[in-house]
Amino acid sequence: MGDPRPVALLAVVLAAALNVPHAMAAPDDDFQMAKAEATDTKIDQFRPFGGVDTMAARTRDWSVNTFYVAWTGSGPPRTPYWIVRRVTGSNLKGPSVQWTDSRSCPAVRTTIENLQALRAPLPDIPGVGPPRELVLTADGESHDLWLNWAIYPNDARGDLRMSGNVGSPVGDWWQAALPTLKACWSGTAPG
Repeated sequence: MGDPRPVALLAVVLAAALNVPHAMAAPDDDFQMAKAEATDTKIDQFRPFGGVDTMAARTRDWSVNTFYVAWTGSGPPRTPYWIVRRVTGSNLKGPSVQWTDSRSCPAVRTTIENLQALRAPLPDIPGVGPPRELVLTADGESHDLWLNWAIYPNDARGDLRMSGNVGSPVGDWWQAALPTLKACWSGTAPG
């Protein structure tokens, strides 16, 4: 009779391997919960006016970033400042909440101003217009932008929803913003 320890060790390894899909689902659950919570999280009495959610296809690293506007002063003229709440997570770590604002980090204002200049995609309806080559990015990072305050060229109001992968205007905008915001994050909400 051989040593039973290798068989027992193999059984433990196989049991852990079979449970991996359940462990892998937790970060996606955390991501969905963070997205739902983000739109309900208020600063004073204000809800966020927009945000960008990201998910890396291969690593499943994710972030939920929400944008707020707040005002200084008690009457006209009041001065706006912007707050960003960021929740991050991945397969390897649970959710972590960080904050920054344009009073302590000028890069926040620049990020918001650059958002104002973002180009929206045009409709690409199959069979209408010239055929285009479909390019798929198998291992990218999705960027889902939402804004509750949007305006059409004729001044009509609406909401904006836009998504893109690596190389899209929304992806490029957020990827350019991240290094400028890196030193600004704090675990404490701005007061």
